[in-house]
Amino acid sequence: MSYQTQNEFMQDYLDRRHSILVEILRHEALPSQQLCSNCQGSSSLYRCQDCFGTNMWCKQCCVSAHMHAPFHRIQMWNGNYFEQSDVLTHELIINLAHFPDDCPSIPSNDETQIINNLDDSDDADEIADGYQPLQPSGSTAHLGSRSTLTIIASTGIFKHSI
Repeated sequence: MSYQTQNEFMQDYLDRRHSILVEILRHEALPSQQLCSNCQGSSSLYRCQDCFGTNMWCKQCCVSAHMHAPFHRIQMWNGNYFEQSDVLTHELIINLAHFPDDCPSIPSNDETQIINNLDDSDDADEIADGYQPLQPSGSTAHLGSRSTLTIIASTGIFKHSI
């Protein structure tokens, strides 16, 4: 590359640097639309540096959107600027269940058998005593104690409840 070409690139940059700076700062400001990109109901304070697009989420939608992407870098608007948030660390619980089979280390009992056999039964709606099966929203059939796991990923170091 010749010096003349480098000088042309530098001059092009110098001519556009103000508009480039304005665009960079515009992306670092809170968007004018304050509603959540997902539910449209709550004030949106969270954004993801790793997701495609410029979505802004409320706390619940941000956690829900990252159920299968727990190692993304989330930022929260603090009133003046976006700062790193630990919302996924505190709100997201990673499920390490052995799906679709039962965990071999958990002894089978009547309750776990009922939960695991609900889909196989035609009588699933007729369970006695008002028993409600556990929902798959992050919880497992075995509700043992939670642990914290430190994970090192390409996007950073994360601590999550498992």
